[in-house]
This record gives sequence, structure tokens and C-alpha cells, in this order.
Amino acid sequence: FRVIQPGKNRWNAAFWCGSPSVVRRAALESVGGVAHSITEDILTSLRLHARGWRTVYHEGVVAYGIAPQTYRAFTVQRLRWAQGAMRILRSRENPLIVRGLSLAQRLNYLGSMLTYFDGFQKLAFLFVPVAMLWFGWMPVRADGWLFFGHWILYFVGSYVAATILGRGWFRIGAVERFNALRMLTFVRAAFTLVLPARLRFRVTPKQFVEDERSERRAALPLLLLTLLTGGSCLIGGVRLIGVLPSDAPMPLLLAATFWAGANAVLLASAVGHILRRRYRRAAYRFPVGVPAQLQVAGHGPLPCLVRDLSPVGAGVLLDAPPPPLEGPVSLILPDFARPVSAHPVYVRAESTDDVRLGLRLESPDQATALEWLRYLFVSLVAQQTDRMDRVLASEPVRSQV
Repeated sequence: FRVIQPGKNRWNAAFWCGSPSVVRRAALESVGGVAHSITEDILTSLRLHARGWRTVYHEGVVAYGIAPQTYRAFTVQRLRWAQGAMRILRSRENPLIVRGLSLAQRLNYLGSMLTYFDGFQKLAFLFVPVAMLWFGWMPVRADGWLFFGHWILYFVGSYVAATILGRGWFRIGAVERFNALRMLTFVRAAFTLVLPARLRFRVTPKQFVEDERSERRAALPLLLLTLLTGGSCLIGGVRLIGVLPSDAPMPLLLAATFWAGANAVLLASAVGHILRRRYRRAAYRFPVGVPAQLQVAGHGPLPCLVRDLSPVGAGVLLDAPPPPLEGPVSLILPDFARPVSAHPVYVRAESTDDVRLGLRLESPDQATALEWLRYLFVSLVAQQTDRMDRVLASEPVRSQV
């Protein structure tokens, strides 16, 4: 959304990425409505472009969305996306052959779908140094220093290019960890291109409803790859110091050892990212900074600052310990029509000046629940954006991205 969609927008190839989006009714009717697919958004966009419709990407936040909170939920989402792309590639609506698309649109759609083959590339990058160090197998025949020079130029040059094209949003460590986490899922999905499979739409879980042991089990294949690459790096080190014999030229052995070590660090970071997570809440809390009031029975409204919000809970900061809380309280929020009834869960000192109060919101009726979701996902965006605009406007030099 920061880099890819603006680029696609330049070629009238920005595609619908689910909600939030606005689609013209006449456009939908011209293609028979929303496509029946496990990736209905990109297939519907492809049909709209093929019929000559124009899409526009608005480069600004107008509503929030919830990303997967767990690794298992992440794999469910990415598997569906990847399998949907494979199904499009093996159909008559393959962007290479479908009628009505411009050359730029074909290349944009093809680029978005070919990314799901990255898993095979990443697996090759993992296993080539392993084969070099364990079995002495060399992937190329070349002078050692010549190979090392080409390899280091590729290794550094690819990241330099990605950093430049990333317009300031590319972070090597985070991107490579992200690629490692989705690698095996993409490899699994790629077989949908050649093997018949009955696909079903699985909504990405938005709440944590499992136990942490299931997360650890999901991370087991990545853990095994971590041990394999880490052990290969150790073998390479032993060969470098001459404890074990090696027929490989020293530059190739050095490159393979470094390569395996970098892979091991990357995979360990990905596994650690999964295992370190603790899921103490079922629903995501939006980090906010909303001035509000807390209504306690028998007392006047207490000024407070809401620091996080979710459909089921809130965390507020008070500048003094609250009076005894023996029953429900009401949270009065700006731009929300009615007080929100809640039950205090805990009170603790946040700092020498602030006291944090945790609240569990009461289950509202359907109309209030819809109004609350609209407030969380839409109204808060406007408040946060206005606040950020005021901060940026007060600076002598306004930063640009």
C-alpha cells in the first residue's frame, strides 16, 4: 500500500485488496458482480480492467483493518491468496491471455501472481549452501574468487535495488523474515497450479481462539530448517579451519559458510518471532490517544486518556487513583453518541503520575455494536489523521515520503 499500489495505479492496474474499497455498481454489474473465487478481489479487478474500467488507488488512510495476529492465521490468509492466484493462472482468465488488458496491466497482474513462486527460490537459497557444505556439491563451475565476486555483487546489489525501489519502506531484516515465514506456505500453494484441488474460502481469523502450543507446532518445520542450516554453518567452519577435509576451493567454502550462517540467523529470527509472542488478548487493541471522561457512580466525570481500544476492551490513563470501583462505569468518548458501559478489570500504577485502568466493555445490542465498530475502524482514523496533520504542520520542515 505504500509502494506497490501507487506504482500499479500509474498504469491503471491497482487492484481491489478487499475492504475498505468503493466499487461502482455499474462496473460490478458489467462483469456479473463480485467474482466467485477464494480471491474474489483480484479476480473481480482483473475482469473490471478487461472490460475497460479504471481503478484509482487513494493514497491515504480512511479506515483501519485487522491483520492476522498469529502465525497460523497468517498462513491461512497467504495460502488462500496464493491458491487463488494459481487458480487464475490455470484458467482462461490468465492475465497473459485474457482479452481487454493493456500490456502494462498484464505485466502488473502477472507480477503480483508470480510472487507466489518465491517459496521455491527461497528453498533453493537454503539448500544450495547445505549441499555445498555437506556433500561438496558445487552449483557452478568457476574460479573460486570469480564466483565469490559475482555472488557478493548479487547479494549486495539485490538489497540495494530493493532499498531504492522501496522508497524508504524496505527493511532488509523484516522483509527477509517475512519471506521466511511465508516460504513453505507458498510452496504448498504452488502445486495447485498443476494438481486439481477443491478450494474453499477460509476467512482469515481475526481473533486468537487457539492455544500457544498450536503456534509452536506450526513453527516446527521452520525450526528444523534452522537447525539444518545452523549445523551446516558449523560444518563449514570446521572445514575452513582444516579439521574436516574439503575439496572445494577456499572462496567457495567461505561463501557457502557465510551463506548458511546468514540463512540460519534469518530462520532463527523468524522462529523466535513466533515463539516470543504471547497472546493475552483475544481481540486486537488499537493504539490511540483519545481524551475522554470516565463516569463513576456517585462522582463527577473523571478526565482520562484512552490509550487502546478494541471491540471488547479499553485501557485508560488517569492522573490520580480513581475512587472505589464497585460496579460498572461509563466511558464517554468524543464523537461517539452514547456512553460506553464497562466493567473495571484492574487498576495499576503506570508511572509516578499516571494510573492505568483496564476496562471490559459490556456486550451491546446489535445497533450499538455496529456503531461501535464504525467508530473503531473509521472515526478513529479521522481523529488520528487530524492529530498527525497538526503535529506535522507545527514543524518548520514537513517531512515527505
